Amino acid sequence: MDILLTQHKRGRELTDLIRDKCKTGRIAAGGAESVVGGLKTFACIYDAHAAYENTIAFQARKRSMSVLQLRQAGEQFGEIEHAAFEGNGFDIGIDRIATI
Repeated sequence: MDILLTQHKRGRELTDLIRDKCKTGRIAAGGAESVVGGLKTFACIYDAHAAYENTIAFQARKRSMSVLQLRQAGEQFGEIEHAAFEGNGFDIGIDRIATI
């Protein structure tokens, strides 16, 4: 579990770095290398992280919950997603990526 928390922290740091370097819509001269490095590192961490969460952590959590608890959790996450993204986060993410 410690590794997942460490990966979450590092992912947030990388996201902040990438956002900071790209906040003007252009990458400053000399900044491309750090953006590329950040993206590569993020992708590497994310692949391993998502695989572990999807195959072990989430499945163990799911087995510990009743059908009713799973339904309620799904509804709660949907409400959180809607509040955080003002709609369907996945669809909004796809639309944002399409504008890049």
